[in-house]
Amino acid sequence: MGKTREKQPSRSMKPVFVVFCEGETEEAYLDFIKQTYRSPFKIIPKVEGGKITQHLIRTRCREVKISRNEKIQVFLMYDMDKPDITAKLLQLKAHLLLSNPCIELWFLLHRKDQKAEISTEDTQKALKHCGAPWNRYKKPEISFQQKEYLKQHVQEAIQRAADLPSHGNPSSDLHHLLNSVFKSLK
Repeated sequence: MGKTREKQPSRSMKPVFVVFCEGETEEAYLDFIKQTYRSPFKIIPKVEGGKITQHLIRTRCREVKISRNEKIQVFLMYDMDKPDITAKLLQLKAHLLLSNPCIELWFLLHRKDQKAEISTEDTQKALKHCGAPWNRYKKPEISFQQKEYLKQHVQEAIQRAADLPSHGNPSSDLHHLLNSVFKSLK
């Protein structure tokens, strides 16, 4: 009489987040997210700047896809301080992670509410005037102390960003990425 094989439980694939970003500060923040929330997912930052196109997105996604069952979520993480690039991004098929005017607004939201319109330069100044650990902020680096601050105050930033109008000035959609990350950890 032959042995019957025990049925193996189906394995679910890790979610793969492919995040296209415009610069080194965004890439440094994504590296921080990967290190901080060690979990069964991958974030693959792809710095593409203003060269982003739908064809480029498809090509990069094919490069990282391992199996047919793998679910890839594509995010575009850009500042909205360049209207021509913003208009281009709005035409692409991907989850938008736009910060208006810049990613430093997302960092600022970890410290305080920002409801009034603000420029890129003023956002960076406001961040540096928040005190430690931001008084020594230097683009594109994120220091160990700044990373710890971002980690400790992420829920406050998520709430503050969610309360802002989408794509207005100020606004940041980065809370959507963090919510996706937290959801994948469950």
